[in-house]
Amino acid sequence: MKDYILITDSTCDLPKEYYEDRGIPCLCFPYSLNDTPYMDDFGQSLSYGDFYKGMRNGAIPATSTINVMMYTEAFTPFLEDKKDILYLCFSSALSSSYQNAKFAAMQLMEQYPNRRIRVVDTRRAAVAQGLLLLHAHKQYLKGLTLDELVGWVDGFYNRVNAWFTVDDLSYLHRGGRISAVAATAGKMLKIKPILTIDPSGALINTEKINGRKKSIKRLAELYAEHRHEDPERPVLICHGDCLEEAEKLKERLMEKHGAKQVEIHMVGPIIGSHVGPGILGMSFLGK
Repeated sequence: MKDYILITDSTCDLPKEYYEDRGIPCLCFPYSLNDTPYMDDFGQSLSYGDFYKGMRNGAIPATSTINVMMYTEAFTPFLEDKKDILYLCFSSALSSSYQNAKFAAMQLMEQYPNRRIRVVDTRRAAVAQGLLLLHAHKQYLKGLTLDELVGWVDGFYNRVNAWFTVDDLSYLHRGGRISAVAATAGKMLKIKPILTIDPSGALINTEKINGRKKSIKRLAELYAEHRHEDPERPVLICHGDCLEEAEKLKERLMEKHGAKQVEIHMVGPIIGSHVGPGILGMSFLGK
């Protein structure tokens, strides 16, 4: 039996059974929709479909971080069970949750001097964070020690590619990612930006594509340009209530570019609040 446990949070945007099957505790982020509070609990308190339907009808979402008290309450039972903790956290460039977790860990290690908590900034989000988690868990099962797995993640995360496009630029404007002028002009010209995550874990714009169909085609091309040589490596597609387009991207990845394993998952409300309905993206291992 291992002397530490692997933990993550709900911004991985993976189905609940992925965590249950692997015995990975997943901490849920809080959020609200039109000032009604919810938890990002795999759609149990509010279904993902109703969340995106609300946004399309003008409901205003707001996300919160996992605070220090929530981390303390989540970590303590494992310390009491004489387990160390490795927490793979949502990108610090996108949330203050990393700092909150670090502070909670520092306080708890003073109370439990024989226990260790390592908080690791994945510098990834959505299924990119999820893909990193799944590969880290494979290393965990191989028997890597806590320190060895921390070192492995630090050397591996940059191989996890993440590429996204959005359907409505107003959500990026609301989150301070682009100016009002850029959002208005982009909407008029039907601009669909291609976004990725830089080495710090921040979301950046790399290209401006004219039209949704072309942006989906471009995502598939980026897979072909950056993928690992082995087509058996899985690709995780994520979408914000636009399953039909996610299926089109999957079809193109498999038929045009030789991908063998492609999964489709829905983007949860934490990421979805900032990118809006119609977010479409993918994550895969690059060279």
